[in-house]
Amino acid sequence: MEASDGVYKDYANVIVKVENVNDNPPVFNHHKSNITIEEESVPPGCLTTVTAYDPDIPNRADPQNITYFVDGDVQNRLFEIDRTGCLKLLKPLNRDQPDGFPTIQVTIGAADVNGEEALRPLKTTTYIYISLTDINDNAPFLDMVSIIWKNFFCIHIVRDVNCALMRNYNNTENIVILFSNNLCTGPRTEARAS
Repeated sequence: MEASDGVYKDYANVIVKVENVNDNPPVFNHHKSNITIEEESVPPGCLTTVTAYDPDIPNRADPQNITYFVDGDVQNRLFEIDRTGCLKLLKPLNRDQPDGFPTIQVTIGAADVNGEEALRPLKTTTYIYISLTDINDNAPFLDMVSIIWKNFFCIHIVRDVNCALMRNYNNTENIVILFSNNLCTGPRTEARAS
């Protein structure tokens, strides 16, 4: 710094120290974000473990003071995450329609709770995707449908015949029921859903 009265000058050194404040949200480290589990089961232990650091703390070896949370009311009832970032499943997940989904997205949050700024923590989120493998846990059910009858070499008229299409939620294929017709002299009568 320089000071002058027009004739004489003087100099002084000034050291400015910038104090670090909590102005950066946590940053997640790389973690396993795609997980596959079997539906209707609760695997023991952690599905995955997430970790984050606070960029406002220069030394990564120092305590980072990160708190983890599962974001969302529905997800809070299905998952929990502890202080180490271990994500656990609390209840079995269903893959099958009408209420289930083949993939679940879980939102995980991290908040820095360091010192005086703990009342105003900065937060960030990441996503975990859980794919559910199907198990054979649903019996087929019947849907009444309109039927198209094809008669092959049939002499007699078929009357008052009911048929149903069976659908299985464990796969996407419908089960077509084929009927033998004792009134026919031909090989069979075939029913298909229209």
